[in-house]
Order: sequence, then C-alpha cells, then structure tokens
Amino acid sequence: MQKSRNQLGLATVVIIVSILFFYVMQMSPSPLLLEIKDYYQINNNDMLLNMSASIIFPFIVIACLIGAAVEAKIGTYNLFTLAAVLVIAGGLINLIAVSYALLLAGRAIFGLGFGFGVPFIGSAIMKYYKPDSREKMNTVNGLFPFVGTVISFLLAAPISKYMGGFKISLAIWAIPTIIMLIIWLLVIREKNILYHSPDEEAVPEHEEKALYGSLLHRKEIVLLCITFMCDFTCYSYIGVIVPTLFYEATSMSEAMAGIMAAIAFPAFGILGSSSGGIHIAKTGLRKHTLVAAQFGKFIGICIATFGCSHSAPLLIIGIAIFGFCNGLWMPAMYCVPMDLPGMTPTSVGAAFSLLNAFGLTLGFIAPTIGGWVTNMLMAYSGIADATANHVYGLQWSLFIFGFVNLIGAACMLIYKETGIKRSGQPS
Repeated sequence: MQKSRNQLGLATVVIIVSILFFYVMQMSPSPLLLEIKDYYQINNNDMLLNMSASIIFPFIVIACLIGAAVEAKIGTYNLFTLAAVLVIAGGLINLIAVSYALLLAGRAIFGLGFGFGVPFIGSAIMKYYKPDSREKMNTVNGLFPFVGTVISFLLAAPISKYMGGFKISLAIWAIPTIIMLIIWLLVIREKNILYHSPDEEAVPEHEEKALYGSLLHRKEIVLLCITFMCDFTCYSYIGVIVPTLFYEATSMSEAMAGIMAAIAFPAFGILGSSSGGIHIAKTGLRKHTLVAAQFGKFIGICIATFGCSHSAPLLIIGIAIFGFCNGLWMPAMYCVPMDLPGMTPTSVGAAFSLLNAFGLTLGFIAPTIGGWVTNMLMAYSGIADATANHVYGLQWSLFIFGFVNLIGAACMLIYKETGIKRSGQPS
C-alpha cells in the first residue's frame, strides 16, 4: 500500500510537470513572432506568421479524435509515452529548422503529441485517482494553459536573447519532458497506481466504435463543445497577439510587454482557475462559474478594446479580466463529463478529446482569420503610421472576436446543473 501511494505521488509529479511543459511549448512561438518574422523574412503577412503558433491545432485535433482508439490498443500508460515522445521530437526539430516549412513540420509533430496527451489526462484522472481527488486534478488541469503561457511569455524572449536565439527558446522545453519520460518508463508501473481495475475501465469493442456518437447525444457534452469552441477562438487569438499588442500600443519595451502580457493574460487565468476550482469544491456546483465566466470574458474584451485607444492601464485591465474569466470556468468544464452517469475512464478521455477537437479546430482557424481581419481593417483605416495602423487592426479584430463569448454564455444558460449541491451551500 505504501509503495502504491509513493508511486502515485511520483506519477502525479511526472504527469503534472510533463503536461505543463506541453502547454509551455504550445504557445512558445507567440512571444517570439517578431524574431521568427525577421529570421524567415515573413513580411506583411500576419496570416502566415501566426501559423507558427496555430499550425499545431489541426494535428492536435487528429490525435484527439483517434486518441480513444489508440488508448484501447496500447493502454493509458503507453498513450502517455507516445505523447511525450512526439512532443520531444517536435520540440527538438526546432533546433534544425533552417526553413519556415521545417519549423512548421516540427510544430505539427508536437501537435500530435500534445493531442494524445488530451485523452490521456482525462482517462488518467478517472483511472488513477479517487473521486475526492478528481476535482483537485481537474483544477490542476484547468491551470495548465495559463501556467504554461505565463512561463512561455516570461522566459521565451530572455532565453532567446541570452542563449542563442529563438530556436533554442522553442526547443529547450523538451529537456524536462525527456527527464519526466525517463522516470515514467523506469520507475512508474501502472499496476501500482490504478484506482479502478482494468476490467472496470474496459469498454466493449462495439461500444468503443460508437463512443463519440454516444457522447454527442448527451446535451451537456454538446453545449460544452460549443462553448469551448467559442472560448478557444478568443484564447487562441489573444494568446498570439497580446504581446505584440502591448508592445505596439504602449510605450513598453518588448521585454516589458512580454512580462505584462504574462501577468495580464495567463497569470490572471491562474487566479481565475484557482478560484473556480475552490468554488466547485466548496459548493459541488458547476453552472454558476460556467455562466459568469462567459459574460466576464466579453466584458473584459470590451474594456480592452475601448481602452486601447485611450489608456494602457485600461487595455491591461481588460485583458486581465478576460484572463481571469477564461480560467474561471475550466475546472467546472472538466468536471462535467465526470459528473454524467455511466461514464468510464475511456469515455471521459474521449469527452476531453471531443471538447478539445472542437475547440482546437477553432483555435487553428482563429489566428488565421484574425490575421486576415487585422490586415483588412488596416487597409481601410486611413492611418498613415504603420505601427498605429497595425494596432488599429489588432484592436478592432479583437473586439469582433469578443462577441463569440455571448454564444458560449447562451449555451451555459441552457446547461442543466450536473454537480451535486453540498450541504449548507446556496443552489
């Protein structure tokens, strides 16, 4: 029993550290776009430049959608191994990316690894942890995007500056992932960390084939998918443009713009996700945070957009409100599939995959559309100064994107509470 507890503790460290660095690598090109632009001579084409961040998303979607089938063949333990190997390979390719096409190829391979990590974490939380630990792990899971983005925004530019360029800055995160993979393979044994028995977890073959169809017949899953699509549309676009927007719209240095972007966007996302996790753990309810967060994100974008023309603090405050609310609903979102009756570890992993597949499809499209909208607005702005014109395009494209959060809000108003009210808490 003591050996099992020790192995689960170590496995938890490996899982958390590894998935965290997956997320660091996910957004790592964003603070380095100007360097990437200069190195590969990508001029006057925001759509192409933004692909260095967004190219991963269709490959994440592919891996998410086949992840349940792959897990059924190789198991949860080996699914993590596959995910880590692909993430490491994709990261290291950055070191030899002599062309932009090769950089994009490395990002695509990384995307496959990241995508296999999505069904893994959903299945692992159900399979390895007791019910009273799952809300905690889902809160951690909700924190990953924001902590990863903070690390990326704060460290990407300094690493590039002091350690030899953006290629090293993109690739260096593979090193801790390699260490975690070695520990996973040499020390962790799945039989020592299981909460459910393999027989209890198994899904019959005929059910496996119809798994996604059965999930899409659940109203709660469909509503979450639509809301996450709306959420990730804004998250993806803001994650790509906010360091550049802060730099060009204010008098900050490039380094300070990266720091403020890290504080205003993902750092406040950490606060939001932590607050949301505390709330659902205390009340047992989901809907309050799910609804409030969607409206809060829209309000934050409105403040940032209108503040951008008049006040740097208002711009920062608006993005901070968006970041907080973007994190607020994540723990509740990840708990909903586990609340539903008849869900197994494999079906929860598949639900996570569906959510991410729908969301990340929009995550891929959003920066490309945003780049196109930005360039179109610039062409009609009549502003002569190039930097001011670019800020104008970024500012109002962001405002247009903000309205999708109202669609998510409508979905969460329709959603019927799946959590169980805890004693003494308001309904």
